Amino acid sequence: MNQRLKRSLQITRSSSHSWRFFRAGGVDQVEIRSGQDLVHLDELDGKLWVALSCPTLGLECAEETLTLIDTDHDGMVRVPELLTAIAWSAKRLKDPDSLLEDGDSLKLDQIDTSTEGGLALVNAAREILRNLGKPDANSISLKETANSSNVFAKARFNGDGVLPPSAAENPEEATAIRDIIACLGGKRDRSTELGVTKESINTFFSQLEEYLDLSGGHDPEAVPAGFHAYRSIRDKLDDYFSRCSLVAFDPSAAGPLDERNETFAQIANQNLSTLPEAVRAMPLAHPRTDLVFRLDHSINPAWKEEVADFVSLIVEPLLGTGEEGVSIDQWEEIKKRFSSKEDQENKREQFAVRKLSADRIHNLLQSGVQAKLLELVKEDEELSDEVAAIDDLHRLACYKCDLHLIARNFVSFADFFSHSTAAIFQAGVLYIDSRSCDLCVRVKDPSAHATLASLSRCFLIYCKCERPEQEPIFIVAILSNGGADDLMIGRHGVFYDRKGQDWHTTVVKIVENPISIREAFLSPYKKVARFIDGFLTKRAEAAEKLITERLTTTVTSVGDPTVKTPGSTKAQKVEVGAVAAIGVALGSIGTFLSMILIRAIELGPWLPFALVGVILTISLPSMLMAALRLKHRTLGPILDATGWAVNAQIKINMPLARFLTQRRSLPPGSTLNRIDVFSGKGRRAWIVTIVVLLIAAGAAFYTHEQDLWEWPTWNMQPPPKIETE
Repeated sequence: MNQRLKRSLQITRSSSHSWRFFRAGGVDQVEIRSGQDLVHLDELDGKLWVALSCPTLGLECAEETLTLIDTDHDGMVRVPELLTAIAWSAKRLKDPDSLLEDGDSLKLDQIDTSTEGGLALVNAAREILRNLGKPDANSISLKETANSSNVFAKARFNGDGVLPPSAAENPEEATAIRDIIACLGGKRDRSTELGVTKESINTFFSQLEEYLDLSGGHDPEAVPAGFHAYRSIRDKLDDYFSRCSLVAFDPSAAGPLDERNETFAQIANQNLSTLPEAVRAMPLAHPRTDLVFRLDHSINPAWKEEVADFVSLIVEPLLGTGEEGVSIDQWEEIKKRFSSKEDQENKREQFAVRKLSADRIHNLLQSGVQAKLLELVKEDEELSDEVAAIDDLHRLACYKCDLHLIARNFVSFADFFSHSTAAIFQAGVLYIDSRSCDLCVRVKDPSAHATLASLSRCFLIYCKCERPEQEPIFIVAILSNGGADDLMIGRHGVFYDRKGQDWHTTVVKIVENPISIREAFLSPYKKVARFIDGFLTKRAEAAEKLITERLTTTVTSVGDPTVKTPGSTKAQKVEVGAVAAIGVALGSIGTFLSMILIRAIELGPWLPFALVGVILTISLPSMLMAALRLKHRTLGPILDATGWAVNAQIKINMPLARFLTQRRSLPPGSTLNRIDVFSGKGRRAWIVTIVVLLIAAGAAFYTHEQDLWEWPTWNMQPPPKIETE
């Protein structure tokens, strides 16, 4: 382990740098206030870093900058890589405070020209600005350093070792470059133009010499006409003699090997003025047991021309005229005569330069253009140091724009706890169910992410976001305010990304956890209400089904003498036991309610406290469980599931939770007319009030009749009697 990494992962007692920390999420986090804070991050104890690694993809930060920091190209930015990027930048700037400046422009006077590397950066910037028509500019933007096609558009050489046709000195050299690209392919240079390299030039001319040597120095295209006739029919004759061998071995094989019936049935309804490909795929002729290809018998008409060339160019010159057929032995002899030429042709077909004509090949080998092209490539490669400086300039411009941003979201989560900015892992805002969820993180697979993210003890909503002409994305949003009664899979919302684009969202997965103490307080009553609602719904559905069946039976039985209608039967006797049971049940319920009411009245002034005790008895367990879970809500597992290595338990307390999920509220200074003519609440309120008053009056009368309490007399005494004489 190198010394820098050791210093970054353990306490450095010899550091004289003074740090400033802030507390947020239950964690002490370092503030990045100056360039010196960045420079001395290698002295900060590794245990004080909020994160130890982050992915290079899926963050609201320039992916190119993260990729430049990721020197090992594993898709993760780690502590040593970030420290290396900071040290590299600080070495090339006069003042590291420049890394904290806003904007995407790099001022040339900020670069330290006292070092060789800094001077090369300034010269590279001047060259870019000169090519862009800004020779007097004192600053260069990130876009100007990134667009290499504009930087090298007017430059003949760009130091990448790739030579495009535009860099040639004359048309002959440009044509040779195009020939190389046509045969071997090209490589794009920094100006995005296709060109050739030193390796491709040498490979091309080596192939030209070898290709010409295969022809013995003669014209590579000078191939005997008989060879073309042989190549065109060779595979078909091999197939014919193989079929003949099978039929000679077993004559019964002639039937299964005959494909004519099936083929003719397929093409029977086609236009046969031009023979279809299916006929050409049929055997050349009927197999014979004597292993002879008869030239005077029926031959597949699709191969008529090839067979005629074979007879005139090969059979007659080699075997003589008047031959009626070619035996298998004669065919093997013909193949031996052409074997060397065939091997030569097979080798020639492996060369990409066979696309060129014979005259062009001779011209290229005799013109000496190879040496000229190699000299041009050498001139281009001599500018490699200047090109490297241009690459370094672009790297410095990227670091100047994003390095401070990455540090604020890596060493600490300062942006996450800020009221004015958003962290780089916050993808946007989700609007759903009259709430806005500010903590939205991009994910690849909701199911895989939820496995680890559920340990955060947060209420998580996974949504699929879709937008025309863009690939769908998935996000996870934290719901930390309000209730979750109306949230379900399939619910729709709108997601606004950091660019302001709106995405249509659909809830695909929900991880349920407590949202607030208030929700936990009402949870038992909501569960009972849902149970009663479900129970009553089931009973109502069963009753409706029974009534429907009876009505259907009655209607279908009308007019059918064989079916007795309910009216034709004698009325059934009322079961006294059932009536008695119902009366007892109703009486028990009434007695129970009366007893509760009596006990409540007996409590007198203690009644409110008793009601509070009953409510707490019901809701307190749910509230305690919710409080324990809410206390341990943390951000770490949500980010860890996306590839982060969070080094601290970032707590999500109630104030932060209300900030991350905000409920709707009217703007300041607004007025509200609370009268809703369609609500119907006023009538219901009067009905409830009357029922409550009647129950209270009945209870008071009952208790008075039972001498449970007396009407108040307010100590009123009758007037004294006056005696008269």
